[in-house]
Amino acid sequence: MIGTAQSIATMTSIQLAEWEWPANPRFLMCTPLSHAGAAFFTPTVIKGGEMIVLAKFDPAEVLRIIEEQRITATMLVPSMLYALLDHPDSHTRDLSSLETVYYGASAINPVRLAEAIRRFGPIFAQYYGQSEAPMVITYLAKGDHDEKRLTSCGRPTLFARVALLDEHGKPVKQGEVGEICVSGPLLAGGYWNLPDETSRTFKDGWLHTGDLAREDSDGFYYIVDRVKDMIVTGGFNVFPREVEDLWWPSIRRLLRCAWLARRMRSGARPSPRWWCCAPTRPAMSPRSRP
Repeated sequence: MIGTAQSIATMTSIQLAEWEWPANPRFLMCTPLSHAGAAFFTPTVIKGGEMIVLAKFDPAEVLRIIEEQRITATMLVPSMLYALLDHPDSHTRDLSSLETVYYGASAINPVRLAEAIRRFGPIFAQYYGQSEAPMVITYLAKGDHDEKRLTSCGRPTLFARVALLDEHGKPVKQGEVGEICVSGPLLAGGYWNLPDETSRTFKDGWLHTGDLAREDSDGFYYIVDRVKDMIVTGGFNVFPREVEDLWWPSIRRLLRCAWLARRMRSGARPSPRWWCCAPTRPAMSPRSRP
């Protein structure tokens, strides 16, 4: 990816203009410096704040540092948040100094997000972006985390052109699924020495993110899946992520599962098949399954 000064400057400007920051940032960075967490360094310094950097993520250490250093903000990927929730110290450490926890980089489970809000308070803010348009395509503010929006990635930034487009590059109707596309100074400069991939992804002035989403009546986006993961079956578009989100609250025991499909002789794309076995039984070969 070819990063540009314009892209990074635009990202930082949007972070400062649209995101919620503590009055006196004491930011804990517990992700690698090569990760998105490092993008919080510049806005923290501009706001006159301090940054505490950990060598690695350790739940107990993170909770200790938050309490002892009176951390006011941090950034977590969902798996880190789950680890903090599951650690016994999260019930005993004083985390009241935390004002904002930014999260992103992967989809978050809404059940666990609701648990985190109950445990730590309404301090969570979600960002969405890609290396091609870093971090600030959409933002879900702390006050927008009501129950019906826990699966939303937020509203599009006002500092870039963001739209949901169909396969012909036309905007879809509100409520319909389209690909998130971005245009403007936030975009990176393409892929190094990959002209064909660059032309496919950056097309007609738009970055095609590969993420499919729908927009509600209030302008909030909900990512349903990746373009490449969509399954067409029986004339319907099926999104695996939506199926997983529907099943998740009912799961009580985790099974070993495999998704398999075979190409039909007709050449049509086959419907998926889930094969599961109980955790107490050895995994069975797919061919031994009826």
